Amino acid sequence: MATDAWVVYDIFTEEIGKGNHSLDGDDVIKFALLEVGYTPNKVTDVDFAVIDADEFANGDGYTSGGVAAAATWDTAASILTFDAADGTITAAGDDLVFRYIVAWNSSKGGSNDLIAYCLADNTPADVTILDGTPLVMIPHTDGILTIP
Repeated sequence: MATDAWVVYDIFTEEIGKGNHSLDGDDVIKFALLEVGYTPNKVTDVDFAVIDADEFANGDGYTSGGVAAAATWDTAASILTFDAADGTITAAGDDLVFRYIVAWNSSKGGSNDLIAYCLADNTPADVTILDGTPLVMIPHTDGILTIP
């Protein structure tokens, strides 16, 4: 299974420019799992409340809203890279079946809080995490967002 690269929502870059995200460790970044019914739109999807109807249901080891991961910034080689620590969800009680992973800022309170999404399996196909198996969400090696 290979994931696609992260696609940054337009609203995130706009909100960064306005100074409306505190991504230096103050805000809580989460990775949420979305089912096959979600059709990402990087232009019109602006907050988690708009897309949460397609989120994997609470239970079976998954908590609504997703798993928290610490935000990081790196400035190596004159490139500013926004990233987040790995997030882990373990299926418990049943399998977890999803299609997308969404990174979002849960500290924004449902107001222009979406950051980026990726297709969890770029064939594309649903991803199944078997009961008792952990899913470690490792952001792309290039980070979620880079600014040269």
